Amino acid sequence: MWKMTSDGHSLHPYEELMLLALRDDKGTLESKASMYQYALGGAILTELAMNEVIRIRSDKKMLVDHVSSRHIGDPILDECLELVSSAKRRRRARDWVERFGTLKRLRHRVAEGLCRKGILKDSEDSVLFIFTRKTYPTIDPGPESEIIGRLREAIFGHSAEVEPGTAIVASLVESLYRIVPPLPASSSPLASARSSTIVRP
Repeated sequence: MWKMTSDGHSLHPYEELMLLALRDDKGTLESKASMYQYALGGAILTELAMNEVIRIRSDKKMLVDHVSSRHIGDPILDECLELVSSAKRRRRARDWVERFGTLKRLRHRVAEGLCRKGILKDSEDSVLFIFTRKTYPTIDPGPESEIIGRLREAIFGHSAEVEPGTAIVASLVESLYRIVPPLPASSSPLASARSSTIVRP
């Protein structure tokens, strides 16, 4: 499942969340986005469920069942599906969120994919003039602006129908930031109530 922007970019929900977590100018993580890896893990788990290759049980434990080994065609999603299919025992959804969110180099892999799509730039800067670190500043702000516009409509609008990819992002964006910084701060309680009911894995 991916969302095609008006600029022709096809983005998965976890990629959209990564764009929201990064500072546009510096290409580093926003200070408030400390829980970004769990938001990415949640987006990956939900997208696997919506592609019907896993099933999340609706009971208290919310165990995850492997349903199909059909490849989705995205390296990160397919890798996570392989983890589920090869697991020796069923795990809870929350366990998979944590496991997916802590994949090796996940942040860099997602950002590098956005670089290949021409949205971010692969760069680096120095820390205390001693260490270097990878950064991913924005070179095409269009996709993120469109994401924010869709989130505003999904969270504050009155439509009963929300595009599935947008629903995933809207439901996870508060866990990314605790509040929703691209949206009016005074509306965050409404945003929380609305976004928490948009999608259920």
